[in-house]
Amino acid sequence: TLNLILENILNEIKLPFAVVGGMPTYRNCLSISFFTRFWYQVIKELRLKNLEENILLNIDEIERGVSFGFQDIGSIENKEHALGTLNPHLSALKQTTGVARYVDDIPKQQGELCGVLVLSTKAHAYIKKVDASKALQIEGVCDFITHQDFKFNYFGPIVKDEEILASNEVYYAGQPIGMIVAESR
Repeated sequence: TLNLILENILNEIKLPFAVVGGMPTYRNCLSISFFTRFWYQVIKELRLKNLEENILLNIDEIERGVSFGFQDIGSIENKEHALGTLNPHLSALKQTTGVARYVDDIPKQQGELCGVLVLSTKAHAYIKKVDASKALQIEGVCDFITHQDFKFNYFGPIVKDEEILASNEVYYAGQPIGMIVAESR
């Protein structure tokens, strides 16, 4: 009966290759694993049938301490320099233990829109005209934003001299020209 249920789960969970967040094969495998673990846990707790010893051992939670490592190439004793010293990244523990929260983990909010940048395909070119009429005809597309929609279209780490969205000229391939705003990707 378990095999039949797992087969039905796989038939019902048909994730497309381009599913948001990616990894459809991994997610299918994870679904099967979660259900299998749930199945055996229920059987164990309700004592529905005798389970093999190796299955019983794998049902319980695995308890282990937080992993750690060490640098075996030697370290510099001079504390004035970062080179050679152990400096764990601030988010490393959250990322390695699965606690970190990523953008794809945040549920979609009501009225939330997606923005996709329109990038230059030329390394250096003058912008004569940006025509977004075809994009705006697509169902779900709400707006097209250009440099004209910004009161102040400049940014930069020290001197604010780089355009957020190119206005008259692009200087590299991939430079943002505009942004399509839509209900979904």
